[in-house]
Amino acid sequence: MSTAANVLAAPMLPRPQFAPKLPSQQPQRPSPTRRRPSRAQGRALEILSHAIEYLVDSRLYETWDSPADAEAVHTLMTCSRAVFADCEEVMSWQQRLQRTLMRRLHSAPGHTR
Repeated sequence: MSTAANVLAAPMLPRPQFAPKLPSQQPQRPSPTRRRPSRAQGRALEILSHAIEYLVDSRLYETWDSPADAEAVHTLMTCSRAVFADCEEVMSWQQRLQRTLMRRLHSAPGHTR
């Protein structure tokens, strides 16, 4: 019996029903933080990402022999996130204005927390 015959003989499964979420049901995600790395930070991020890519690609078709392999990738990823977090944050003028207004509102006399 051919493969096509096996597929045709398989029972039909019900199609999943997806209900669209209304805008009020969707959680608000914060806008992503943009960062501007210096030349040294950019180079560090590039080197770290190449190292991560090399380790993962070199073991793509092999089993991870020891937990040290996965730990090495996680350590490099942690270092990459730390370098990225140290980069200068870039904000739009709307974000800067909003932050300034919120600081002034919270530091206004008579404001209690």
